[in-house]
Amino acid sequence: MNVSFDFDGTLHRDGYPLWPCLALLRWHDECGHRVVIVTTRTESHEEPEWWRVHEPDRVIIAAFLSRYRLPVGDVFFTEHEPKADTLLRHGIELHYDDDSEEVALAQAAGVQSVLLNGVSFHV
Repeated sequence: MNVSFDFDGTLHRDGYPLWPCLALLRWHDECGHRVVIVTTRTESHEEPEWWRVHEPDRVIIAAFLSRYRLPVGDVFFTEHEPKADTLLRHGIELHYDDDSEEVALAQAAGVQSVLLNGVSFHV
C-alpha cells in the first residue's frame, strides 16, 4: 500500500512533533507500506538560501525526518497547489492530512483520506 502524510499540522505543529501521527507513520512502515510526504510547500523554500533569509525558524522537512528517524521514502512538493493530482500521480491509496479541504479533494479524486488533528483521528 502507498500511504502519504501531510507535513505541517499533521506530523508537527509549531516545530513540535505530533507523536500519535509519528507513531501512525511508523506503524504503516512496519506493515510494509510505502510511506511518503505530500506537502503544499514549495521545494525551493527548503533550501538554506531561502529559509535563512525569509523564515529562519522554519521546520525543514529533511531535518525533521532525520531528527525523528522517520522512515519516509520520498517527499513531494505541490508548490501550493491542491494535493489530489500529486496523490494520484504517485499511486497514493491512503492520505492523512489536517486540512479538511485537502481531505475532501483527495476523496473526490478517489483517494481514501483521513482528517487528523494531531491528537485524535476523524474519518
